[in-house]
Amino acid sequence: MKIEKYRKHCFSAFAVFVLVLSTGLNELSAQYSIKWLNVGSFQSSYSEGLVNREEEPWGNAPLMWPSMDFHAGNSRAQAFWMGATNFTDENGTTFPHKIAHIGPRSGGDVQFFAVEQSITSKFDPEITVDGAKSFEKYVFVNTMDPSMKPDRIMTVSNNSRIGITTVATMNAFSQEYHDDYHIIEYSFTNTGNVDGDEEIELSSALTGVYFFFIHRYMVHDASSWIRGGGAPWGKFTMNDAVGDGHEDYDVDFRAQYAWAGLNPDNTSFSSIGGPMMFAHWGAAGWDTTGRLAAGQMVGRVTIESPDTYGSGDSGSQPSTMGVMGSDDPNLTTDEYNTTLMQTQYDIYMASGRLYPHHADDIEPSGSFDTPTNAPNIFDGVYDEG
Repeated sequence: MKIEKYRKHCFSAFAVFVLVLSTGLNELSAQYSIKWLNVGSFQSSYSEGLVNREEEPWGNAPLMWPSMDFHAGNSRAQAFWMGATNFTDENGTTFPHKIAHIGPRSGGDVQFFAVEQSITSKFDPEITVDGAKSFEKYVFVNTMDPSMKPDRIMTVSNNSRIGITTVATMNAFSQEYHDDYHIIEYSFTNTGNVDGDEEIELSSALTGVYFFFIHRYMVHDASSWIRGGGAPWGKFTMNDAVGDGHEDYDVDFRAQYAWAGLNPDNTSFSSIGGPMMFAHWGAAGWDTTGRLAAGQMVGRVTIESPDTYGSGDSGSQPSTMGVMGSDDPNLTTDEYNTTLMQTQYDIYMASGRLYPHHADDIEPSGSFDTPTNAPNIFDGVYDEG
């Protein structure tokens, strides 16, 4: 099995996929429960579908850092797809390529079915102000475990339309040197369960399996509105990668990451770093000192990803690392459209490791601290977001 992480191009409407599709299932929409890991300086929401589609749970809320800041989210939309080849479903219909999708904007087609979403905490999360309980993001803790290493763990599991059951464990820490990341462990099992009940519908082995993640980053929600011009949708986000084998990066890990790039339409001040230059309804009214609110980078690091069950980490995963335009018309989620799924499988999921990287294409000189080009014009294609 291959674990794919395909970093979405963060343009104006970051990930493009708007559609409400009907399926052969009884449910007409997927309403997933969303819970927060809200300890430490980095906090994020996770749904029963594993990712946050656009506007889930609200605006650009996920991936908050620093979490105490006002509107500090760094994600516009996310997606998680599973693909397989020569797949025969429970009705005996064979698909050359079959993909189960959630996101980036899908909400009408039910392709992932929640099994569990629970939170375990090391400490009692009670917070009081002047004797009254106070919280921004309410969290119901299912279990207390003082012996565990993380301060909080969320466990999410679901079944998919290709019969793979996923269990994801998200680990969060409050210790000051480890509170700005979450460690997520994924386990994928071919159970043959393609819906929300306990009955097993399929018994065949799967071929050509890919696990594919899309991330449409935008950097610091509040400052993105100050930078303007589509930045809140990720239009001017710069994307880069290390550890993919194309260059000697002097690192021993694989990562894809993003930062707030140049908005060339903003000529009144430099948008680099996200200075809070003036008042805006999307930002705190007092936050007008010009401080740099978007100087951080956001992304994902692959700690270990074996090629096959029980094997070691060869460094070949993720086998796909790249970007795509958020206006791409094929970023829809119809699990019965064979032409669409073949395109998604071949062009997206199995496309390999992109080179030159997006950042290199935008600024060939490597002058990322003094950019002169717009990140939303990639490979000669303009993307509005």
